[in-house]
Order: sequence, then C-alpha cells, then structure tokens
Amino acid sequence: MNCKIYKIYCNEDIYIGYTTKDLNERLNRHYRHYKSYKDGKMNFISVFIIFDKYNKNDIKIECIETFTINSKADALNKEGYYLQTINCVNKYKNNTKKENNIKWHNENKEKARELDIRWKQNNRDKINEQQRIRRLKKKQELEQ
Repeated sequence: MNCKIYKIYCNEDIYIGYTTKDLNERLNRHYRHYKSYKDGKMNFISVFIIFDKYNKNDIKIECIETFTINSKADALNKEGYYLQTINCVNKYKNNTKKENNIKWHNENKEKARELDIRWKQNNRDKINEQQRIRRLKKKQELEQ
C-alpha cells in the first residue's frame, strides 16, 4: 500500500503526519476534526495549533515522501523519523496515542473536564443505550 508523509504548514509552523489518502482529503479531515474539537466532541491534536494561529487560506499541505508500507508500523516508523528530524508542532513525538491523551489531559485538566462534560451532554442518548445493553447482557449472564 502506498503511504505519504506530509507536512501541514504556514510560515515556520509545521505539523507532520502520514496518510494513505489524497493529501487534500487528509487536510479536510483535519479541518473536520478541528470543528469537532471546537464543538467539544474531540480531543486536541497538535495540528490545531496551526489552525488556531493562521488563516485557513494561508495553510498548505505538502508531500514530503511517498513509500510502500506493509503495516501501520512501517508508516509510524517513517513518520517518527521525520518527527525527530524536523522542528514541528507535533507534541509527544515518542509516545503512543493513549500516552498522548493521558499527558494532554494532565496538562489541560480544566479544558479536559469541560470537553468531557460537553461530550456527555451531546451523547446522552448513546451513553444511555450503551448502559442499557450492558445491563441486559449482565442480566442474561446471571440467568444462565
């Protein structure tokens, strides 16, 4: 499968990522995630630093390298190389996604609490349905 290492940038601010998709499609997905973040439905991603700082029309995306991968690990390794060699806004360059989320929450406790409250308010029906399903499964297990 073909993969691309890309940079999203404006002036000296650079974000590094990888994708198997079209670059403009990937940039648009980042913008959709940014909107969800602003609506309290998603956690912070480093590229949002650039989106907060610059006008959308001034932000560019560019392919750094295209290569073939056999697994996601191949893409992560190549991305990791660029994260270490390019001065970029990406935070937590050597961690897993889970570690990144934990660090972000620890560094942004108030914002994380606000986003959590907003997410629960926006997803109340989904949460109630998941709880109902769990109760039914537990009841069925006890009846067996």
